[in-house]
Formats: sequence, structure tokens, C-alpha cells
Amino acid sequence: MSSLSFNSNPDSTNLAVHKLRDDRSNWSDYAPQIQKAMGSKGLWRHVEGTAVTPAPYALVNSIPVLSDGKTQAMEEQIETKESQIMDFDKCEYLAQHVILSTTSMRLSAKIKDLKTAKEMWDLVKADATTKSTLYLLDAEDQLASMKLSDNDDPKTHLTELKEHFQLIIQHRNSLIEMGSVLSDSRYQTIVMHSLPESYRPALQTITATEQASAEMGGSTTKKTKPEDLMNFFIEEAQHRVINTERSKNGDSALAAHGKKGKKGKYGKGQKSKPNVTCDNCGQDGHTKPDCYSKGGGKEGQGPWQKKSKKGEKKTNEMAAVAKTEDQELFAFTCTSDYVAVADAIGLPKDKLGTCIDSGASSHYCPDRTRFQNFQPLKDRNITTADRRSLKAVGIGDVRIELPNGSKQTPALLKNAVFAPDMAFTLISVSRLDEADCSVNFRKGMCTIRNPKGQTMLPSLEPMVYTVWSTQTRQIPRNMQM
Repeated sequence: MSSLSFNSNPDSTNLAVHKLRDDRSNWSDYAPQIQKAMGSKGLWRHVEGTAVTPAPYALVNSIPVLSDGKTQAMEEQIETKESQIMDFDKCEYLAQHVILSTTSMRLSAKIKDLKTAKEMWDLVKADATTKSTLYLLDAEDQLASMKLSDNDDPKTHLTELKEHFQLIIQHRNSLIEMGSVLSDSRYQTIVMHSLPESYRPALQTITATEQASAEMGGSTTKKTKPEDLMNFFIEEAQHRVINTERSKNGDSALAAHGKKGKKGKYGKGQKSKPNVTCDNCGQDGHTKPDCYSKGGGKEGQGPWQKKSKKGEKKTNEMAAVAKTEDQELFAFTCTSDYVAVADAIGLPKDKLGTCIDSGASSHYCPDRTRFQNFQPLKDRNITTADRRSLKAVGIGDVRIELPNGSKQTPALLKNAVFAPDMAFTLISVSRLDEADCSVNFRKGMCTIRNPKGQTMLPSLEPMVYTVWSTQTRQIPRNMQM
């Protein structure tokens, strides 16, 4: 953007004023900037028309006289008066020059023949702020159509995001100056719509919690303000930069803790299943002789198909507690910012959403009422994505319902950690893998299948969904994970 630099002494500081665009879209920035710049040079009173014009001495028989009309003015008085007039004229013309130089050619042509800086400024202000209803509608549509594209480089994306929000704020302020009535609710919608698809999981969490709060008669004053929303997403982008740097330095434990000490059916320490496809059930990772499905060589011998031995249930629960106490807990999708959003909205625990997390070391749930076979944990913390800690209070099995078309599929999260401060339930992808479930992420969609290949969660918008049903249903063993 072109700008004018001027220095009419006081303290010889050079000041730069950005030009007013011909479409006046930067009026909300231009107006206070030029006011402060010209005020620092003693010019703004000329623009407002409050500067007192020094009057020259009256002449009597071509002789300058004082205000009494009789006393002749001394030479020093005459020089002082002329200096005052010259200073006034210099400031007046400089103010006019600044206004002419910081406006477009079209606007300059309209104001160049006016006699005072005040007349020029009044016309510039009227041109920028007096708009027809049709113009305001077009300007609001232009604001609503602003869209930020995603960027693979987190640092570049962070810079672009800040500039994007600054431009939105500038356009919105200009609209208000023009007389537009843009509500906070509409403004918030525009801000959310302008973000790339990668922010959709966070947006879904915020909108779902606000919707649930409204349905339960929550206070509308707790709704997130547009400015707070922008700060939230700037911090989210900053977290992406931090996590990327941590990953480059080898400090990220995103997958390591999910696979720590895993004993799969292909042997301890095995990182992946064989690259084969079963001719019997069509699933990857095994062949027909090892298939547990009907017609397979090990039909009916799957871990979920075997009946528990007497006393085994209690032993497994104690073993799960011991394992959790030895294991470092991570929840990378969750940050303390999500917790703050949930607290601000005041959503009950049983109405919080559910998130699929590829970096979580365990399943996590903030709702104690969902747990069964509950065992307490002592002095355990969960590390979030922003390296802060949440309390892990206990461990047990959690009943949830997954959206499956028009129906709900009951599922049991085995050995889930009770984290009352968490903003939503986390389903750990690594734990699903240990339970021989398959998780497929493709084109921003997620599909979960049980070991039999049956769909538990169909293709869903990425990462986040809300669990509304809390009723208890009988859960088949092949739905436990």
C-alpha cells in the first residue's frame, strides 16, 4: 500500500500515513492514523477548523496600528504578527497537502479547489462513511466471501492467518463506520466460515457445545466473542508450529507411547501387520488359515469370542490399573484451550462431544457416570498438546454410542482413563489398533470397523462428533475396544 511520509518539524520525527483506498475499505485504519500523525505535528486543529486565524494589524494611513486604532505598532510587534500568520498559513497548507496526498486521484479531484483543510476533510469523511444500502450490502457480501486457504508450512500459515484476521477486522470496522449494523453473531459466523477445512474439528466442537448449551437453556452471554474466537485459532496455529518443530527435533512422542509395550498377535515389538489380504473375510493383515471369521482356519477363536474364565475379570481390571500407572499418558488432540472453551460455555459433562485422536496413548472420558468397573488412580497426569497437564483420576470401561447412519452403535471403551478436566471424550486410535479394529482416514473422513469388518462408525466428517444419546444398551463383545 502506498503511503505519505512527512516531517514538519516538531521534534523532526518522520511519520508515514497509508493512503485511503479508492474503495475506502481501509477507512477505519486511515482515519485514526492520519488524525494522530497530523495531531503530533500540530495540524489537526486546522482539519477540525478550531485553529484560530491570526488577524493582521489594521492600517491607518498605511501605518499598522494596534487594536485601539491609534497606537502605532512597533517593528518587533509587526514581525511577530507576520511570523504568526506565516506559521498558521504553513500549517493550513500542509494539512491540505497531507489530505490531498493520502486520498485517491478521484477524491483528490473533488477536494483540490476547496479553500480550507476542514472543508476537504468533511468531504473525504462524507465520501467514506455515507453509503447507500445497496453499497453496504455489497460490502457485507465481500466480507462474507473472504476465505483463507490452507498452507502445509505451519509458520507460513500462522503469518497468513494473522494477516487474514487483521483484514477481516479492518473490513468490519469500515462497515461500522459506514453505518452498517453487523451483529456479533453474524460477524462470528463470517470469521468461522473464512477458515480452511483443517479447522473444522475445532469449529465443530465449539458450535456443538454452544448448541447443546442453548438447548439446555444456557445463558447466551457465554457465547464466544468473535475477537476471542480469533485469538483461540491464532493460538491453535501457534500450537501447530510448536508441534511441528518438536517433531523435527525428535521430541514428539505422538506414536511412540501409543505402541509402547504392545503385544500383538504377530509378536512383541512388531510394528505392523503383514502386507497380506485374507481370502475369507477380505480384511488386511492376515490370511485365511489365521482368520477368526466364519469359514476361517481359526473360526470362533478370536480374543473377543472366548468366554472369560472365573476370576479373570477382576485380574484383568487390576492389570489394567497397574499398566496405566506405569504408562505415561498423552492426549495430543486435546489442549488446555479446548478445556477453557468448554468451561466458558458451561456445558454438562454428559453433553460433551467425542474426538478420535491418533496421538492419544489411552481412551479418555471426562464423565464419571459413563464408567463401569471403575478403579482409582493416584498422582497421575495427562500431558496435552500444549505440554500442560490434566489430572487422571481413575480407570475403567466406558459405554458410548457411535453415530451409524440413522442408528446408534453401542461400543465399550476398555480401560479408559477418567479425566474430569478434559473438554471431550477421546478415542485412542492406537488402542483401537490393539483391539484389532481398523481405522481409515481418507479425504477428511473417518471410518471405524470392528475385527469382523463390521462398520461401527461410518464415514464421518473429520475428527470430531457429538454423542447425544446416553442410554445404556447391551454391547456385543465384538463392539468392545
